[in-house]
Amino acid sequence: MANSSEPGSPDNGAQPVVVVFEAEPWQAERLAKALGSVTWRHVGVPLTEETVGHVGEAAVVSVFIPSQVTSAVVEQMPGVRLVATRSTGYDHIDLAACARCSY
Repeated sequence: MANSSEPGSPDNGAQPVVVVFEAEPWQAERLAKALGSVTWRHVGVPLTEETVGHVGEAAVVSVFIPSQVTSAVVEQMPGVRLVATRSTGYDHIDLAACARCSY
């Protein structure tokens, strides 16, 4: 699912693109309503070294527990400015790697 708005970069004043990994269909429906005109897309699998290519031009990545935001993943997401987890825990995210990239 994706909003039909043109993707943009926060550096040029356009809205950032959001990629949501591994959301259930009911969550994607709620996100569509909540994000309104924000350009976003849903990827049905966890974020890993194998799936990081789905991030593309996104500035925001939303993950859940099965995603593994390792240093190797972070290094492959140069345009990302925010990693948001939809969980209370964050041990699946390499915070030091994110800090090095100013997330």
